[in-house]
Amino acid sequence: MGAVFRWLGTAFGFVVALGVVFGFLMEAGVVPSDRVLRGAQIPPDQFEILKTEGIIEEDEVVEYFYSEGLLSVKEGGSLLTNKRVIAYEENFEDGVDIYEISTDQIASVKMIQEGDTLNFAIYTVNGENENEWLDLWLPHEYGDAEAFASAVRSKIP
Repeated sequence: MGAVFRWLGTAFGFVVALGVVFGFLMEAGVVPSDRVLRGAQIPPDQFEILKTEGIIEEDEVVEYFYSEGLLSVKEGGSLLTNKRVIAYEENFEDGVDIYEISTDQIASVKMIQEGDTLNFAIYTVNGENENEWLDLWLPHEYGDAEAFASAVRSKIP
């Protein structure tokens, strides 16, 4: 029985240490944040990946950003810029798939799923054309999802 408790204690210690290391890497900007970030909060190397992968253009100003990625911002995420609302995901065959709606074409923003501590909040952004839409998967904690969605709503002409 003592061996079981030692094993559980070791496993618990390993999980705590892993959490501390991962938290440090997140704070240092090495791995993506678990929060929605304002444009100025994006670590420079992550911002560079967004530009290099063609997710944002050189002249765009990022207002809000959330990465769904665990190890890299390239894995997927959502952005609001001065020109577009963007959802993107890594495509392992040929780069990144990018879905976008110009900010002057946003018709509505609707919550599809209310988030909680285990699930993303999901918002659908609809464009002026019926077949123009995208989903934003955003973290619910700290009001991040609603702040991002409100900023997108403020762009509706």
